[in-house]
Amino acid sequence: EAPRSNARTSGGGLTPLGELYAGWDGVAAILTQKAYHIQNRQQFERIQNPGGTSAPAFTAPSNSASATQWTLVPGITAGTYRIISLLDGRPLRFVDGFSLSHGTVGQSNTAVEWQLVDNQYGWFFLRHLLTNKRLKDNGDGTFGMVANTNTGDLLQWRFVLPVAPADAAIPSAPATLTATPTVNSIQLTWPASISPDVTSYRVYRSSPTTLVAQNLTSTTWTDTGIPSETTRAYTVTAVDGTGFESAPSPEAGATTLHAYAAYSTWAAAAFAGQPGADTSLTGNPDRDASVNLLEYVFLTNPLKGEGTSFTISRSGTGAIQLHFPWNWRNTAYTWRIRYGTNLSQIAAWPVIAPGPLQTARVNDIDQITAAPAGITGSPGFFILEIVPATP
Repeated sequence: EAPRSNARTSGGGLTPLGELYAGWDGVAAILTQKAYHIQNRQQFERIQNPGGTSAPAFTAPSNSASATQWTLVPGITAGTYRIISLLDGRPLRFVDGFSLSHGTVGQSNTAVEWQLVDNQYGWFFLRHLLTNKRLKDNGDGTFGMVANTNTGDLLQWRFVLPVAPADAAIPSAPATLTATPTVNSIQLTWPASISPDVTSYRVYRSSPTTLVAQNLTSTTWTDTGIPSETTRAYTVTAVDGTGFESAPSPEAGATTLHAYAAYSTWAAAAFAGQPGADTSLTGNPDRDASVNLLEYVFLTNPLKGEGTSFTISRSGTGAIQLHFPWNWRNTAYTWRIRYGTNLSQIAAWPVIAPGPLQTARVNDIDQITAAPAGITGSPGFFILEIVPATP
C-alpha cells in the first residue's frame, strides 16, 4: 500500500493542511496588500463574506474561495488596519450596539479600523480601536465583540496564506498634484492614476492628516470656505473597485490670497452696510471721477467722492512724471499708459512705454511713479488704462 499523506485527499486534491503547506511563502510577518484567510483558533472556522448585503459569516477551513480571503490596508489612525474582503472590497466594520458587519467600499473611518494584537505563535487578537473591544467566535456560528481584557482561543485568529490568492494589488498614486489658490478657496488638480481599475480618488489635508473628500470621480476638487491668507497642504490617493487605496501623491500646498486680491471680496467689504449701492465694476455710487474698478485698483473709498488718483508732474530736470496708487494684491488687472494729442481719436492713441518706474510700497498699496520718455506733440494727454491681466 502506498504511503498516505495528510496533505492530499484520496482524490489527489489538497486538504486544509495541504493548503497550509502549499500556500506558505516563508514570510512569517503579516503584511499589508496580501491575501489571507482569517481562521479561528478554537473552532477552525474562517471568516467569510457571503456577498451582496450579507453580514460576515463563518465557513469551513476547506473553503478557500475569494469570499474567504481578506487583505490588510493601513487605516488613517496610526497602527491600525482596514480588513478588506477580496470578494467585493467591503471592510469589516463594527459600531457599538450593533453586530459585526461590512462597511462600504472605500470606507476609511474609525468604524473600520482594527489593531492586530500579537498573542504568540502566530495568533492575534483583533481589537476594534474605536470601541476597545475584541472580535470573538461565539462558537455557535455568530460573532461577538467583548472587552479588550478577554482572552482565550475563541478570541484568537491566524492569518493563513491561500493556496490560490486573489488579487490584492494596490493602484498607482497620482503622479503629481497642483494647488491653485483664490481668496477663499484652493483648487486641486492631478493626473489620472495609470492603474486601469481605479474608480475614485480621496483628498487628504495635511497636518494633521484628515480625509476631506472621497468617492471623487474627476481629477479636480476645490476646498472652499478658507479664510484669506491661510496656508494648507494636501495629498490625493487613488481607490480601485476592490476598495484598495494607493500611496499618497506628492504633497502640494498653497496660501489663499488676501481679500484685496479679488474685486468681489474687496467690494463685499467696501460696500458693507450699503445694500442699495451699485457694486458693479462700472458703478460710481459716490459720483466722483473714478468708477468702482478704479476705486478697487487704487484702493480708494467708493462711497466718498475724491479727486483723481492719476496725476502728472515734472521733475527738477523737466521730465514728465506720472503718479498713481496701485493695489498690488489684485491678481485680475494690470495697467498701461496711452498718449495722444487728438481728443476726438482717443481709441487710436498708442500704448507707450512707461519708462523707468519708482515704486514705494505702503501696506496694500504701491505708490508708482512712471517717467515716459520721447513724448512729442503739444498739447498732449495721458490715459492710465486698466486692462485684464494676462493669465
